[in-house]
Amino acid sequence: LVDGSVLASSATPAAIAAAVQPLNDGLLANLGNGVADPIEVANVTNLASAFEIRVGGTVIVSALEQLTDEIVLKLANNGINSIEVVAAGSTEVVLISSAGYEADTILDDAPEFIITDAEGNDVTDDALALLADGENLTEYFPDYTVAEAESNEVSYSIQDNLYPSPTRFFRHMHNTTLDLKLNFEQPIARDWGEDNKLMLGGSWVRRTRDYSENRYSFVSQGVEYNGNPNDYFSHENMNVIPGTSAEATNYLYLRDDTDIQNSYDASQSVMGIYSMVNFAPTEKLRLNGGVRVEATDMRLESDKLNDETLLPELQENFLGTLNVVDVLPSLNMTFKLREEDYSSTNLRFSASQSVARPLFREKAPFSVFDFEIQEQQTGNTDLNRTKIVNIDGRIEVFPRLRELLSLSAFYKHFNDPIEQVIISTAANTEITWKNVGEAQLFGLEFEAKKNLGFLSEKLSAFNFAFNATYIQSATSIAEDELMEIRATDPDHDETRPMYGQSPYIINSILNYTHADRGLSMNAGFNISGPKLVLITPGGTPDVYDQPRAALDVSVNKSFGDRLVVKVKGRNLMDSDFRRVYSFKGEEYNFQRFNLGRTFSLGLSYNFTKEN
Repeated sequence: LVDGSVLASSATPAAIAAAVQPLNDGLLANLGNGVADPIEVANVTNLASAFEIRVGGTVIVSALEQLTDEIVLKLANNGINSIEVVAAGSTEVVLISSAGYEADTILDDAPEFIITDAEGNDVTDDALALLADGENLTEYFPDYTVAEAESNEVSYSIQDNLYPSPTRFFRHMHNTTLDLKLNFEQPIARDWGEDNKLMLGGSWVRRTRDYSENRYSFVSQGVEYNGNPNDYFSHENMNVIPGTSAEATNYLYLRDDTDIQNSYDASQSVMGIYSMVNFAPTEKLRLNGGVRVEATDMRLESDKLNDETLLPELQENFLGTLNVVDVLPSLNMTFKLREEDYSSTNLRFSASQSVARPLFREKAPFSVFDFEIQEQQTGNTDLNRTKIVNIDGRIEVFPRLRELLSLSAFYKHFNDPIEQVIISTAANTEITWKNVGEAQLFGLEFEAKKNLGFLSEKLSAFNFAFNATYIQSATSIAEDELMEIRATDPDHDETRPMYGQSPYIINSILNYTHADRGLSMNAGFNISGPKLVLITPGGTPDVYDQPRAALDVSVNKSFGDRLVVKVKGRNLMDSDFRRVYSFKGEEYNFQRFNLGRTFSLGLSYNFTKEN
């Protein structure tokens, strides 16, 4: 180097000189006419991972980054992939002693470099990481090149390590459902009430799915990308088939990236039997109770199991099963507090146990790119079903016909609830599902339905419905995960909000009906609070879906007895679809876009003749 330090490498002296000499020239030029304090290089071993430049005891970070990259890249371009710089008889190497410098501008003008593979893709970040590990780039990127990039120019590239290549997906899914039911009713205790009866029955529901995916990626060979997709896919870039000409250098070709693992067959059979009793011991009290037993048999097989080279010990990774028997009791009680003509007041109570089974795509041994969230989703074959205990209490008042006022309180307890999480070991963002220990929620709900004629006779054709729900939920965090979180947030609670559960939900509907004119109109509004949609491991912030108001309007107009015209508008407010995470008090967008407004026009004509 410029001070006589030793550059140790297995490369020839000529190769080292060719790489180092431009560095010395550039270093001298950037340092200017002199520095008052010495520039020191200390603790220098493997420039790509541990390098420190000090001026008068102050570390110059910008110089560190740029000089490290410049040295590594220039040496790499000359075939040197592992280097060490050691002092010549001293632990501190004085490179230059000059004057008149600005410490934070040293090497600011150093050029930047781009490493590209043989196909012209920018692999700079990956290459630097490999160099830092002491790897030989030629083993990973044969025929790579290092080029100097103009700092004042905007460059475009297709980077597979950051996002998928331009890809076409061909997916086929065939579902079948067979639903058989057998019910038997026997009146009992008729002296106590005509509706008293014993009910027995059984059911069998079988669902199957055959899913396959073929994926083809557009791969570039030396094609310049100016940011315009139309130019990238121009005819000029698709005239040469690889291998037909030795001079073929700039072209696109379609590569079959189909992975048979991402095609699968699935089946689920649920067989159930039940016994239930309706019984009214008094005129005011009505009871309904019983028990249901369900046997679930779910099986999902990846097409990877058809691969004869697959090792037997790996086969369980491509097979998902669920075989459980659940006993599900239930009890419902209704007590009439008051009844007069069309007005009544009831008190209701219910308790039951239910289950929520994982969906095929959540448990299937496959990975799929989700176009809505723009992320890769991978099934979890170990998913179990969720068992839920439900307790509800409700008081309801019917002031008039088709009018309602009600207040409810409810509680739910979940064993093995399912959450959506990021796979921490994946190279890129990959999402899956997992069971957590337990969760619970408590909520209050208010509901009202009212004809607006009480305000004015002119408003009697309008009906208004309103529903508001407040919910408090909590999911227990596993001990090992809680330890990771508290490493960065010592005061974090032992619980987090339940996955997919909003703290509040508001719905309202305004309806107008004029039978004589054959006209009806509906306007519906709804909004829900922020909800947890993605759990990230350790202390990394979780992702929350933000509230967005939605307004839908529909108008139906009939012309005579046969023709009906329907006009609908959905999501008229087109609020932002936002998913965010928070870090150190600041909120950042994970996703943000607009779903857009939807309008439809429909015509229906009745050809049936009325007698």
